[in-house]
Amino acid sequence: MRVREDQLNVIKEQIVDFNAFKVNGFPMEGYFETQGLMPFFDMLNGLCYMNLVKDFWVRAEVFNEIDAQRKVNAKIAEDKSNNVKTIAKIVLKVFTETEV
Repeated sequence: MRVREDQLNVIKEQIVDFNAFKVNGFPMEGYFETQGLMPFFDMLNGLCYMNLVKDFWVRAEVFNEIDAQRKVNAKIAEDKSNNVKTIAKIVLKVFTETEV
């Protein structure tokens, strides 16, 4: 499926929301402040390069089990002798997991 960049909506959330913790009775921010770790949380909750994220997903390809089966079927249709061969003998990569 092809998607245009202007069709994508990137939703940026805070990785760690200390206000939500505080509202729910877990005031954790102080623990990290005393250890000097707040700059690391600022980095996590910092900039998000929306154009870069969109550019990646527009060009990304997903190889899943359905695609692997299509390739096998195409090779078999191309040469009927491939019908009795294993995927490795047809010189196709054996599907193990979905790849992006």
